[in-house]
Amino acid sequence: MGNTAISASDSDVQDYFTTISPEEAVKNLVEKQDKNPVVASILTSMNKSIIDLASSETLQTKFLPIEDVLSYSNPTIENVIEYALKAQIETQKNDRRFQRKSGEYNPSTEPQINIKFGIVEVTDYTSPVVALDAFKTLQFAQEFGSFHSILVVGPWKLEWNETGVIIPRKCVISEVTGITIGSFTGVEKIKEKLESLADVITEYNALSKYDAETCNCQHFVDDVCKRLLGGAQSFSGQLDAYVNSIRATGKKGCVYTIPKRVLDKINKKKITFKTIDVQETEIVFFSHEQLDEVVRAVIVSDPNYFATEGMYDKLLLHCFDRAFWVRYFKYGIEHEKAHKDFKPLGYCVSDEESKKWGTSSRSIGCPFSKILEYRYRFELD
Repeated sequence: MGNTAISASDSDVQDYFTTISPEEAVKNLVEKQDKNPVVASILTSMNKSIIDLASSETLQTKFLPIEDVLSYSNPTIENVIEYALKAQIETQKNDRRFQRKSGEYNPSTEPQINIKFGIVEVTDYTSPVVALDAFKTLQFAQEFGSFHSILVVGPWKLEWNETGVIIPRKCVISEVTGITIGSFTGVEKIKEKLESLADVITEYNALSKYDAETCNCQHFVDDVCKRLLGGAQSFSGQLDAYVNSIRATGKKGCVYTIPKRVLDKINKKKITFKTIDVQETEIVFFSHEQLDEVVRAVIVSDPNYFATEGMYDKLLLHCFDRAFWVRYFKYGIEHEKAHKDFKPLGYCVSDEESKKWGTSSRSIGCPFSKILEYRYRFELD
């Protein structure tokens, strides 16, 4: 097969083991694990074996059980904020980790599973310590700003990366800003789709080798969408251009190309920036404050842009925003780099921090978040 996975665009789903025997599948996966110690670390922490990823049947049983769908409800933005704040506050107090909260399944209601597309920061796989449940254990590259594509199917985060092994893991609810691209209702339909999903994952795990240009994260996303939704997803605006760039190169920086007409409106209104110089249409964000300033400028100059033709632009920028917040919570409010690069515009959480950093505002300028309102509610509880 070389570096190319089985294409889900084929008229019929190919029989997995007509291409490779179960023994060869296990052998290929063991070789991948030997080359990437992080794979063994993840599986050990999950009490799973590399052999469990070698067939569609064991993958469904060990990693994608239907019971997990029935006990899961999609979190609201309030759930996300509450989780983030409780995780930070309680971790600081008790130094303990937090699991994802799952909803209660109502047997009288037909279960539903959503498929979400996300842009997230690339994880550092050079270390065997990998996040499974909390901000404090998330492993990132030293420098911020490298993003790739993932899928969140129900409670599971799916990511094809340099390890060459896809391991379905429960998603920390505040880790990903997802764009819902499909959903399925009813136990039988969900079982059918989970079987198809397990087939794609198994094919990638045993037959494919990660390559930034020919077999990358977006190619995996495309194949899953073709198999489960009938075709690869397309967007519009800058999100579409961003995804196409990832499809070509495997990852992309924290970059946004602002439409020229929007930039002209910003200049016409003589909006000034404190943290970033916006002269050209292509903008690279190095801090949370820079992102917030640009988004607020777009809103002020054209209040309807993000609600109309810029809807997908907003979703892309929201993915960047979530990545900054995750970094901020990982490093903690007392970490100087976290305060400098990852804090949102005008963010000040306490009198002590205000004094430390020479600020006085207790307001928040992040256009995506209500986080201050919830933070103070929890501090008063």
